[in-house]
Amino acid sequence: MHQLLFVVWVPLFWLMAGGPLFAQPDGAGERCLEEGRYSETALSGTVRAAAGGLQATLSCRSLPGKDGNKVSVRLDAELGGRTYANLKLPDQEALSNLRIEDLDGDGRAEIVLDTFSGGAHCCFGIWVLRHEARQDTYQPTRADWGNYPPGRAKDLDKDGRFEFVSADNAFAYTFTDFADSVPPIQIWQYSRGSFRNVTRNYPALIRRAAARILQGVAEAKKTGRDMRGGYAAYLATQYLLGQPTRGWQKLRAAYRPSKEAICDKDWPCAPSAYFAKLRAFLQTAGYTKS
Repeated sequence: MHQLLFVVWVPLFWLMAGGPLFAQPDGAGERCLEEGRYSETALSGTVRAAAGGLQATLSCRSLPGKDGNKVSVRLDAELGGRTYANLKLPDQEALSNLRIEDLDGDGRAEIVLDTFSGGAHCCFGIWVLRHEARQDTYQPTRADWGNYPPGRAKDLDKDGRFEFVSADNAFAYTFTDFADSVPPIQIWQYSRGSFRNVTRNYPALIRRAAARILQGVAEAKKTGRDMRGGYAAYLATQYLLGQPTRGWQKLRAAYRPSKEAICDKDWPCAPSAYFAKLRAFLQTAGYTKS
């Protein structure tokens, strides 16, 4: 699975700086976990992570079943001498990169797992388990990245709270095929049991993403590739920056349908139809209120 990630992430090189998307496997049980809930081979093992007095252990076994080897996964935690057994996990998904991180900088570390549902390039997610002192239980929170996993969280503004730099999965297949879809940058922050979109708080990163998108559009134009996905993502960044008028002016001046583009009612090529769909989509997706 890890080799696949570097292939399907090509569109995001228009948006983000380089760097590893996923860390290397961190335990003997990683391969077992990556098989999801069914395995073609008999596997077993454990993955452990510990930091700040918290230890998490993922145990994985594949057992013979009617439809092949069924994988059984169990997550246990130890905090302050107390054991929390068999914590809730997502069903039917491969798991990877077990780690302990204080994502929101409140001094209380969370258990973090990446998930993958299987498929050519979808779908990725994250599973965060936070200790709730009042109930003395671990409560899970999930975020779905779709086709575009962000990799490890980074403290972008050095305030002790970590952000996930991903991309807007709503743009996949909306204006063109997946290979030519270009998602605009999206930044998420976890805080005390929930994720919130904080993209607009980072205009410098948005501008950098916009520049990379325009660079990608220019390269696509040279080779005759479909550019509708790139144009849509660029306009989205201009809405995020609060300058939609400038974005529309640039788009209307530059837009030319590619001869290789698939044109139909779902993926219109004619400027008027394409612009109308794009405007309606950006409003529905929350980029504009008018």
